[in-house]
Amino acid sequence: MIKAIPEQPWPKVRQYIADAFIAGAQYALSHQWISVEDDLPESNTDCIIYTHDDMGSVKMFAWFDGENFHGEQDDEIYHPEFWMPLSTLMQSDPSNP
Repeated sequence: MIKAIPEQPWPKVRQYIADAFIAGAQYALSHQWISVEDDLPESNTDCIIYTHDDMGSVKMFAWFDGENFHGEQDDEIYHPEFWMPLSTLMQSDPSNP
């Protein structure tokens, strides 16, 4: 990536752009759907789940208790095919509401 940016005007700008690209790529790769067959979240983890029901596909907020995924709105138990951790930017920080 860094070689695609011309030498001018400033090497620091070139490095900043390259670093931003790499950080964005790392974020995107770390926030993809994870199959429940491959891995499960840690206990008491908030996440987004993807599953199917009679109406079609469902994407929703849920939490994992170590054994089951519970819907955030209804506390129903769901059996999703995939899950994704919530971004740390989306999670509330009690010290900074």
